[in-house]
Amino acid sequence: MKRLFAVVLISALAAGSLAALDAPQVDILNLRSKAMGGVRLSINDDQYSIMNNPAGTSLLERSWVSLVQAHFVFSGDFLSLYDHKDSFTGIASGSSDIDNSTWNYLSRMKISVGSAPLYFTMLNILPFNINLAVFNSLNVRMKANPDIPVPTWDMLAYNDTVLVANIATEVLDIKSIDMALHFGVNGKVINRVQYRKDKMDLFYLYNLGSLDLKEMEIRRGLAFGMDLGFVATFGEKKDLKASLTLSDFYATRFAWTKPTSTDSIGDVVFGDGTDAGAAYIDPSLAIGGSYRVGTIIPVLIENLTVALDIRDLFDPDSNSFLKVYAGFEFSMLGFIKLRGGVYQGYLSGGVGIDVPILPIEIDFAYWAEELGEYPGQERLDNIGVTLNIVF
Repeated sequence: MKRLFAVVLISALAAGSLAALDAPQVDILNLRSKAMGGVRLSINDDQYSIMNNPAGTSLLERSWVSLVQAHFVFSGDFLSLYDHKDSFTGIASGSSDIDNSTWNYLSRMKISVGSAPLYFTMLNILPFNINLAVFNSLNVRMKANPDIPVPTWDMLAYNDTVLVANIATEVLDIKSIDMALHFGVNGKVINRVQYRKDKMDLFYLYNLGSLDLKEMEIRRGLAFGMDLGFVATFGEKKDLKASLTLSDFYATRFAWTKPTSTDSIGDVVFGDGTDAGAAYIDPSLAIGGSYRVGTIIPVLIENLTVALDIRDLFDPDSNSFLKVYAGFEFSMLGFIKLRGGVYQGYLSGGVGIDVPILPIEIDFAYWAEELGEYPGQERLDNIGVTLNIVF
């Protein structure tokens, strides 16, 4: 059993292709959005508004300061676990080894643990809202290479520090039809430090705690990008919203630096700015909307909101069905929020708890996403929890 536990613990860090990390996406983990089927463009009433839609901050009715945001996410193909029951039983008893099929299954599992201190504020200057967000996250990803006599693993760890500056304002107000249009723009600076080690065998992983950073490829990169956003509201209480965002329209360029002996901390080299290649984040166009239905059953179903997003409209290679996200949320008992939705065709759900008296938010979410090119090809299930301390 100890052998099986060690293998599963190591494998739980795996997370798909490493090459895709050469074009990083700025995405704060938002379990409220994940539980609601991934919708976010028209969700403009929480501390994630600055990333959901650059224009959304002009709709906020309060300022937010989030001191701590800790998250834990476990991902894998949960539905196929039973198919490998006999293999895991044999491994635990020592009567069989891990075959390629089981290795491939384990390589799709991952654990993401992060702490993202987030500072978010609103400064109202004339008709403009000026907002600032700073966050940091650490991710560890591992990929198994099982189709060889002795399986090996590739490891990639990266730390992102991101500064997002936002300006948003109302640009149009037609009172005769209760319609208003809001516009916003984000400027973001991304600093990434990346650590890589390839072709590590199982024995090496058992002794991962003794890993010397000097044995790893370490490089640093910096990128600058911009996002645009629009939100149109309808009705006296702004119950109906229509949104549009254009992310990374400035062709965000992420340039890596080569390690050299002139820039180091102790014996660990970080690079001095020499160009070691670059990647671009492609522009992404998205549209969405939401409608606040209101109270259906007092105390039990209050403030019901439904929403829909269609994202990546510029991407002709992506299946149209995978671009759709839909969900809902309602409040119960004044401090519990129930959520559900359809995330790329898969069901999602979750619970949010605003702890009474204390400035604490706890979010639980389950969602499945499609890693393949068409629905049902390569499903990945995710279960996560986030703790926020907010004011």
